[in-house]
Amino acid sequence: QQPNVKAVSSSWQPPMNPPSFPPTHSGHPSGLPPPPTSSQVPPLFSHAPPTNVATVNPQSSGNLGMQSSIAPVQPHWFYLRSNEKYWFPFSVLDSSKLEEGYLRRLADPNLQMIVQTDGGRYDIDISNRLRTAVYWEEPPSPVRRCTWFYKGDNDQWYVPYQEDLADKLEQAFSSAIVYGKWNSRVELPDGEAVIIHSPTSIVHYPSQHFQPLNHEIDYIPKSVLRGFLERDKVDLGEDRTVDHLVFIVHGIGPFADVRINSFRSLVDCVDDFREVAQLMLKTHKFNGRSITNSRVEFLPVHWHAALHGDDTGVDEKVSSITPHSISRLRDFTNSTLIDILFYTSPLYLQTIVNQVSTEMNRMLEIFQKRNPGFAGDVSVMGHSLGSCILFDLLYHQQKEDVPLPTEVEPTHQFTPPKDLVSEETSFVEEEEEAIPQLEEVLSKLGLSSLIDTFLKEQVDFDSLLMCSNEDLKELGVPLGPRKKLNGFIIEWSQKKQKQEEKKTRVKEERQKYEMEQQRKLEKKTRVKEERQKYEMEQ
Repeated sequence: QQPNVKAVSSSWQPPMNPPSFPPTHSGHPSGLPPPPTSSQVPPLFSHAPPTNVATVNPQSSGNLGMQSSIAPVQPHWFYLRSNEKYWFPFSVLDSSKLEEGYLRRLADPNLQMIVQTDGGRYDIDISNRLRTAVYWEEPPSPVRRCTWFYKGDNDQWYVPYQEDLADKLEQAFSSAIVYGKWNSRVELPDGEAVIIHSPTSIVHYPSQHFQPLNHEIDYIPKSVLRGFLERDKVDLGEDRTVDHLVFIVHGIGPFADVRINSFRSLVDCVDDFREVAQLMLKTHKFNGRSITNSRVEFLPVHWHAALHGDDTGVDEKVSSITPHSISRLRDFTNSTLIDILFYTSPLYLQTIVNQVSTEMNRMLEIFQKRNPGFAGDVSVMGHSLGSCILFDLLYHQQKEDVPLPTEVEPTHQFTPPKDLVSEETSFVEEEEEAIPQLEEVLSKLGLSSLIDTFLKEQVDFDSLLMCSNEDLKELGVPLGPRKKLNGFIIEWSQKKQKQEEKKTRVKEERQKYEMEQQRKLEKKTRVKEERQKYEMEQ
C-alpha cells in the first residue's frame, strides 16, 4: 500500500507552464536577431505532453495485439561539459550521425566508431562515450544516448537518465501500455523509484518517500518525461563547407570574458562569435546577394598557458616576490595584467610570439588534414594584447623563411653575372691581341731600318720595354727614333697598368659575388634545416 503523500495523487500532472528557453543576451542592438546561447546554457524542456501512444483501456487484458500499440521513442544524444551540472543536446545533424554510428557498432561490436561533431571541432568515441576536443586542450567530457528525462523542484532543466536506467524505464512503460497495468513501480538505485501512473503521469520518488512511519511528506516528486520533445528547438547543425578560416588570439589572462561570479573561457566566447557570424551570414546580404552555402570557421589560439607553464617558471618567480596582502587581487593581477609587462620583455615576448605562430601552424595543419578540399582564405583576429601580438608577428614576417610547397634545391655552381663575364672575356682577348712582335712595332713606328740592329743585340719586344733612353743611345739609335721608342714604351706601360687595374676590379667583384651567393646558400640551408626540425617536432 502506497503511503499518503501531501499534494500528490495518482492523477498528479507536471506543471503546465514551466520556464521555456533561457533569455537571450541583453543589450543586443535592435534590428539584429539575438545570438544563440547554446554554448552558455542548455535548452529547457517544456511540460510533459501526452505520450504518443494509441488509445489504451487500462482495465482490459487479454489479446495484446488488439489492445494497444506504442510509438518507439526517438533517442537524442547529449554531452556534459566540464564543471557543468546539466547536459547539453547535440545538434540535430550531429545527433543523427551519432545514432547512425551507434547502430553500426551494434551490428559490429568490434568496430571503433569515431564521429566528428560541432563542425569537426570535436571527436566522439561512441564506444567509450567520450567527447574530445580536436584543436585545443580540454578535458574529455561524457556523452549519453538519452531517451528518458526527469526534473525536480530545484532543477532548472530536465536531466537525462543513465542509458541502462532509461532502457529499464522503457521496458516498464511498454509493459504498462501493452498489459494495461498502471501504477507500476520501477526500482532505481539508492532506494529511489519511478511510478508509472498513466501514459501522461510518470513521477520519480526519492527514497525518503517510502519511509513506513511518515505518511505526510511535504514533497513534490520529480516529473518524468519520455523522449526529447524539444528537438525542434535545437540547432540544425553545421553541415556547410568551410570557405574561410579565422584564428582568434586572446588578450591578457587565461579568461576571455569576465562576468559577475563567472569567467568565460576563450572557447566559449569563440563559440558565441561563430554563432553570431553564422547568423549574420543568414540574415544579411553581401554585394547584393545572400550567402547560405558557405561557413566561416573560427578557432581559438591559446598562448597564456605556455607563458605561465613550468617551462618558463614565471609564476614561481612572481609568486616569490608577491606580498601576501589582498591575495585575491594580487593573484588576479599576476595572471592577467602582468602579461603586458611580460610582453615588453624581449625574452618573454619571443616566447609568446613563438607560441602563437606554432599554435596557428599546428591547427592549420590539422584543419587541412580534416578538410582536404579546403581552398579558402585564412585570416587572423586578435583581441586586446592579441592584436599587438598578431601585428608584430605579421610585420616581421620574412618571405624567405616561409616554407615553400615544393622544395627548391640551391645550386652549388658559381655563375657570375653577365657583365662580369663580358668584362673578363674582353680583357683576355685584348691582352692576347696587344702582344705584337718587335718587327711589327718597329714597322708601325717607321723604324724598320733598326730591325737588324735589335736582332744583332738579341733584343725582343719584352726587352725593348725594359730599355731606357741610355740603353737605346748605347745601341746607336739616333735621337729621333729614340724619342719614338720612349713614347711607345711609356704609352704601353700606361695601357698595361689600366688593364691590370681592370683585371683586379673584376676579380674583386667576382669574389664579392661569390660571397653573396655563399651567404644566400647558407641562409637557404638554414631555412631548410629549421623546416626539417619543425617537421620532426610535428
